[in-house]
Amino acid sequence: AEEEETELRALLLARACEASELQQVRKLSASLLARLPPAPLLDDAIDSVRTALAPLLHGGGGGVGVGLAGAGPAVATAGAPSCLAGPLGLFYLCCVVSLHRAAAASVTCELGASLVSAACAEPRDAAAAQLQAGCRDCIARLVCAGVREETA
Repeated sequence: AEEEETELRALLLARACEASELQQVRKLSASLLARLPPAPLLDDAIDSVRTALAPLLHGGGGGVGVGLAGAGPAVATAGAPSCLAGPLGLFYLCCVVSLHRAAAASVTCELGASLVSAACAEPRDAAAAQLQAGCRDCIARLVCAGVREETA
């Protein structure tokens, strides 16, 4: 079963990272990937999103790295590929925190303050605004996960 899960994860990552794929298909792949146990990708996805948020948090020059360029299947088995940074990475984390309580606690501890700061920053361009919308969505899902935890 673990081998099948690894193969499925690699296939879903390859589809999510395929730059020529429609965005809806990439998002579907990320949401299906989030249904698998998040442990193999969670820490790397958090780090990738934190890196993508850095320009918003620190006012760095240039545009925000949105992480939509394809990383290809070669990285599908090692950590979180670059396609899980930016908006797609935030979408993946939103799905993960909605489905896995322990992941919600981890994302809150590791990324919560950065999400709030990025969501409140002044957007510089369309890519930054998209990233901020993802931050707000992720914050809302983290709050919902916290409420579910308290009422369980």
